Parts: sequence; structure tokens; C-alpha cells
Amino acid sequence: MKKILLLLFVFISTQVFSQFGVKGGVTYTGLNNITNSELSIGLSAGVFVNLESFKPELNFYQQTYASTYATYNTNYLNLSANYELLITDALGLIGGLGWDYWLSSSMKINGTTTTINSGNSGIDNLMWNLNFGVAYYISDAIIMDLRYTKPVANGLLENFRLDSGIYGTVLTVGYLFGY
Repeated sequence: MKKILLLLFVFISTQVFSQFGVKGGVTYTGLNNITNSELSIGLSAGVFVNLESFKPELNFYQQTYASTYATYNTNYLNLSANYELLITDALGLIGGLGWDYWLSSSMKINGTTTTINSGNSGIDNLMWNLNFGVAYYISDAIIMDLRYTKPVANGLLENFRLDSGIYGTVLTVGYLFGY
């Protein structure tokens, strides 16, 4: 709880020198080599700070894997440290590193839902991601971004690999306060 309050304090205190915003959208999660897959859409919501080219954010998002046989949902708390390179006044490239903390999972098979609990705790529930994407400024206060995320490691950079079969795409619309 203390860590969450510290993160909130950091985000709110940076409001003095930056722009604070909220965002929401949808996620698409894919698995390479999955058979009988269906459209796998989840939700995303969070807060972000606009510190010139540095764009830290704290998000809740869902990864959903759906097939004709089962649906698997996983909920994460994400902290991302992204940087933005503006190409024009309205278009920018985004790249950075994200840390996902696993919150909960459930699986639905034949109408029966089962909650999945981790035998691990703390750092073992951490996943590292690389983020790449584009941001489009609809106005000074409204931003749309499309991002590709790729898990690269777990825990304390254990099992580092770039060839993981999991990937995610996040489409969000954000509103910057103060305009």
C-alpha cells in the first residue's frame, strides 16, 4: 500500500511541472501458434504524466486469450517509462520499458469460470515489456496512442528472451488536464 501511495504522490506532485491525464481503451493480446483462436479483446485504463518527451504512466489492463474452447483473462497493473519523439506537432513515436505486475487470472471453459491464484508473490509476479508505438494529438488536450508491447523477461530479468510467443496491442484515448 505504501508503494502505491508513493507512486500516486510522484504522479500528482509532477503536476506542478507537467500535464497530468487519464486514459482508457482496449487491448488485443495475441499468441503465436494458437489454434482455433477468436478475437481477444480486453480493457485498459490509467493515468499518465506528460513531462516533455518523458511519458510515465500507471495502467490497469486485461490480457484476454480466447479460443473456441476456452477464454483466459489476466489482469495486470502496469508501470511504463516511455519516451516520445515528435515527428510533427500532432504525431509522435513512442518507445520504452514497461513493468507489469500480475493481479489475477480466470479461465472459462464450457460456462464454468475458475479463478487462478499464483503460488508466487512479490517480484515473481513481475513481467518486463518493451513498448513501441505512435501517438496522435487530436487536440492539445486529447491524445490517441496505439502501442505494441512485447514481454521480454520475468522477475529480476529471469528468462530474458525476445522470441516469446505473446504480444499485445493497446489502443487508448487520453485527456490531459489543464487545457
